[in-house]
Amino acid sequence: MKLNKLISMCLALIFALSCAFTANAKAKVTVANPKIKSITEKLTCVVLKWKKDATVNGYKIYRSSDKISWTELISTADNTTTKYVDKTALADNVYYYAIKSYVKVKKKTYYSERVDFAPVFFGTNFYISTYEDSVKLKWTVVSGATGYEVYYSEDKGEFKKIKNLKDGNKKSYTKKNITPLEKGKVYSFYIKAYKTENKKKSYIYTSPTYNSNSKMAIMNGCAGATKATFKCVNTQGKKAKTAYTVTVTEADKKIFKNFSSEYLTCEMSPYYKIRTAFFFIHKNVTYATGSSYSKIDGCSYAKAIFTYKLGQCAQYNGAMAEFLAYLGVGSKLIWGYRGTTSGRKWQHFWGEAKLSNGKTYVVETGNFGQDGSWNYFFEKYSNTKKYLKCGEYISGIVV
Repeated sequence: MKLNKLISMCLALIFALSCAFTANAKAKVTVANPKIKSITEKLTCVVLKWKKDATVNGYKIYRSSDKISWTELISTADNTTTKYVDKTALADNVYYYAIKSYVKVKKKTYYSERVDFAPVFFGTNFYISTYEDSVKLKWTVVSGATGYEVYYSEDKGEFKKIKNLKDGNKKSYTKKNITPLEKGKVYSFYIKAYKTENKKKSYIYTSPTYNSNSKMAIMNGCAGATKATFKCVNTQGKKAKTAYTVTVTEADKKIFKNFSSEYLTCEMSPYYKIRTAFFFIHKNVTYATGSSYSKIDGCSYAKAIFTYKLGQCAQYNGAMAEFLAYLGVGSKLIWGYRGTTSGRKWQHFWGEAKLSNGKTYVVETGNFGQDGSWNYFFEKYSNTKKYLKCGEYISGIVV
């Protein structure tokens, strides 16, 4: 009896120890989120800094151009590294950076949540604003510079020096009488910073080349105060009629402000704000059907797309039209058809925008990988295909 009791006690102890070990093995390892200190744009790089955390084994830094796909830039081997300099960033691009901490336990690695740095529009050290009859260049003062030379090229031709600014504190230059941008010409600029010592000039910085085009000009020239409404126009009959009017509500303005704080920067011109929102919609939205569509039924276009990231053509193109109205651009949502010359047609919604040159452009965000990868970023109808309004093809390419 005593032996049986002893055996029972031993088995109970073994069972208890086994349960404790199993529970411990399954215990979740929690990794503290890293704390960001700063993100700084230099002349040729982006500098990221964060606080040291003695409780982790290291950090991973990521970069994205759309907040969808991320590239790992570095994985530190210890927790003492608290700075990363990205020298591979290309000018004239929006970048999103993120960081994760990690802890290694035996053969497993555990990660913190992703913590995002503020977005940067890399190239603010040489920023270009395009208007219908002029181009304004802005840059950050180069330390030690005595002056700047401005170089200019038209339609990728030979660069010529057009201005010597003999002031090291100068931050801008405007080239006037640039015409006619609406005919599609491309104007290119770069600057050289120099210092003069003992009457000898030496160059200490050369900026990347920046291009200015017609879309930049007309889009920057048409943005202004938020438009309170925009119209959805029904073109499925013989005549175009207003189907309904969409109001940019205070709730939707708040959604756009939140999007702007996360994805845009104050240095961006209207062109880059519009471009960023356009491709955000194109790549981020999931095509909604069934139960997923019921989730956005009754939502505003802004809420469906920028909050839930769900929708069909009416939602993603409606949200783009609403964002344009929010920026002060004249926009419409068109309710018509897409189809083929064989007579088949499909109901479709797409956008139109009337810009400062008085012309109307197609704004079709599309839905990448789901409702087709095609899109039209402010294209003339002559460069699009398959659109029907009031029973007629209005596109230059009919298939």
